[in-house]
Amino acid sequence: GDSTDDWLICTHDAWRGYPRIIVCYERLAALTRLARIGAVRHETAHSALHCSLEFSIFRVPEECRHAAMIKSIDMAVLEQVLYYVSAAVKDCEATKLLVDSGFIDCQFAFGLETLSISEQDKLNWKSAMGNRKARFIYESALLRPTLFAHPLLSLPRSNRIPLEMQVYLGRRIEEILEHLGDTERNKLLQVANIIAGGLREDTHRNIDFALAQSMNLA
Repeated sequence: GDSTDDWLICTHDAWRGYPRIIVCYERLAALTRLARIGAVRHETAHSALHCSLEFSIFRVPEECRHAAMIKSIDMAVLEQVLYYVSAAVKDCEATKLLVDSGFIDCQFAFGLETLSISEQDKLNWKSAMGNRKARFIYESALLRPTLFAHPLLSLPRSNRIPLEMQVYLGRRIEEILEHLGDTERNKLLQVANIIAGGLREDTHRNIDFALAQSMNLA
């Protein structure tokens, strides 16, 4: 896949009509034991939430088409943004399910060992930042690590949550976003916070809502 998919250690699909989890053994073996458990649990949460084919096919809502038309964003760009936004929302839902179920330490470990930004990504930003459409696609891809981490970072302080884990993961997300510069980073964080705060039970509704919010990045 492209660089934004390189941190995936496990994937799930339902193309055969039943849920499957596919594990990349080499990538899994590179993680610590706790992060390995976190990776498999994360994909299991996806499988529980998003295991049927309907969770692989999403359409751009009419209001987003209209907003894109006003902003001179073509459908090919919007479809690419929808792909990234849908992945980000599903990751947020999976993390939230695990956090609510008490699987917390393993998700911190999984996030800390897999979320990163490459020098190539930073170079890609330099070429994208001068082009509005490229910038929109690039920033929408960064919603994924940001929304994956959101349920962990928004946990209230308690004895169940190691403070240093929250601090480290918070710093990691800052590192991933800092090359955007203050204005773009703050805009992205604001959009991510609104999306995370507005998520409900229905994944399709959540993705429509998230795409509408992400139009503020265009």
